Amino acid sequence: MMKQKTIYTLEVSHLNLADDNLRNDFAISDTSEDIIGITLEHPVKINSLLVGICIKGNGNMKVNLKSVPLSERDVIALSPGTIIQYVPEEISSDFMMKYMSISLEFVAAFDASYLYPDARQTSYFKADIEEYNILLKLYDNLLEKYNRKDNLFRRQIIQHSLLSGMYEFALIEKNHTYLNTEGLTKKEKLVWEFYQLLFKHYKNEKDTLFYAEKLLLSTKYLSTIIKQQTGKTVNEWVFEYIIAEAKALIKSSKITIKELAEHFNYADATSFGKFFKKQVGMTPNEYRKN
Repeated sequence: MMKQKTIYTLEVSHLNLADDNLRNDFAISDTSEDIIGITLEHPVKINSLLVGICIKGNGNMKVNLKSVPLSERDVIALSPGTIIQYVPEEISSDFMMKYMSISLEFVAAFDASYLYPDARQTSYFKADIEEYNILLKLYDNLLEKYNRKDNLFRRQIIQHSLLSGMYEFALIEKNHTYLNTEGLTKKEKLVWEFYQLLFKHYKNEKDTLFYAEKLLLSTKYLSTIIKQQTGKTVNEWVFEYIIAEAKALIKSSKITIKELAEHFNYADATSFGKFFKKQVGMTPNEYRKN
């Protein structure tokens, strides 16, 4: 048998064979047979966000050549560019995973990139019973909407449901996330530590000084490293977190501007309204109607 000369790229469309407007952007299934069949013989590089929940049996997936054992309630989230391969001799006959594959373009409209697994990070954890049930409900909700193929607004409904689900997932994941720091530089580790602080404190802490003190660094050094490594300043990251969540709240609820101001620790509705307009180019009410 000839050796594989290139690594096969696994696209969303390889897992969604339906000829519809979601084919290249979103796939969801309650069986892992498609992925297992593709990845048994050769490793493949995924070209999407891939999230899997093991519901029974035992398996072993190599992620960037490292073995990841999978059993009931194990959750794994992989970012584009990750190389995966199942280990055939370590897959039980009853092994089953629920999975979804999501293109970056599909969720790009929500500007929620901070919710994606980091390019150097594999999110891999054992959910507790409560978390597991929450994730299954989120999955079943998306699957139900996905199967309503005669719905005129199916694509938009799935997008909004997916964003809500990503927030739920992020809240669960932050208590478990495993970061493979092997091979990361000192600066890359610092960026990851900053992200963890940011996720916990962005609603109340908007000053670079707060994050610098937490990391035992000068504000100048932290600002320089974050800008060099990510292309954005500390304040830009804080504002991106706030705006992304604010947009989701405005579109999905009847929250008032005053309540938004309180939620994000702004002095009053006027202050938050000015901040939002400066960042988005329109007022919160204009955004809600847009």
